[in-house]
Amino acid sequence: MKTKIITLMVLATSCVMAQEAGNVMYADKANNVYEGNSVYNNNRNYNSYKSHGSGNFNNYLPNDSVYTFGAKVMINIQPDSYIAVFGVSQEAITVSECTRLINDRIDKFKTGLKSLGIKDDDLFVDMIVQTRIYDYKINGKTATENKQGFEIKKNIIIKFNDHALVEKMMISASEQEIFDIVKIDYILNDPEKVQNQLRAAAMEIVGNKKKFVLDNSALVLSDKGLIQYESFNTVYPDKAYKQYVAAETGNVSSSYYNSNTWIKEQRKSKTFYYDSQNPAMFDRVINPVTVKVPIQMSLDVAYKFYIGKPEKKMRK
Repeated sequence: MKTKIITLMVLATSCVMAQEAGNVMYADKANNVYEGNSVYNNNRNYNSYKSHGSGNFNNYLPNDSVYTFGAKVMINIQPDSYIAVFGVSQEAITVSECTRLINDRIDKFKTGLKSLGIKDDDLFVDMIVQTRIYDYKINGKTATENKQGFEIKKNIIIKFNDHALVEKMMISASEQEIFDIVKIDYILNDPEKVQNQLRAAAMEIVGNKKKFVLDNSALVLSDKGLIQYESFNTVYPDKAYKQYVAAETGNVSSSYYNSNTWIKEQRKSKTFYYDSQNPAMFDRVINPVTVKVPIQMSLDVAYKFYIGKPEKKMRK
């Protein structure tokens, strides 16, 4: 009698998410990431998750002595607090005048922050640079560089818990001609607690996969396994923003103009959006639905179990 060997593969996830195609379709494949007030190319490994297939592979990797089960879990979690950094710069003829002017603006901004409930212990002014300013004076065909004064730059670092305060702080800062929001950091007070939550979910998934194999085969595995590898990854919001330009424009062929013709293009606004990790890449997503921009922490783990003799199980 010939024995047929049937291989069964099951791919399942606790959350399936889809969306209608909107203007995000204009986003280039080699997209950019928005961080603070700067835009830079995102050729980074953490953006490789945007593949279109499912990535929550069961990772059944048997050999002569061990059987390995993999689990990928992710959690969307809200931060415990935030840290905003506002950049301030001031120019003046002398250092003393420059210092007086920038401190006066910062003190008024701090007064506005206190009215929003920000305490002194949650504020810090970081001195960044003090530099000379130079400019040129034109006399006939000669341009002579001369000293024009000094510039001082400082950063105001603010800790707060309510994200709704961001706009109010922006308005208060603008009243003192402070327009540079350097960045906003998301803070987790106890990341180890979140890691333990991911570990518990991963162990449950490994247990389910192991049970499925034992219930549907003659395989015998050891009761307890060994951790083959464990990898945590955290994606903060400032690393997950992308940009696109939703506009159609015509093309001008070189045959229609000569070297003396200038092409003036219209300004096209860039749009930035938060692009979360693909839930299809995980066996389970904890807190899968959230409208607030989250911190995304994930765990990729593999457990191996030693293989026993299948004859013992078949006699039962």
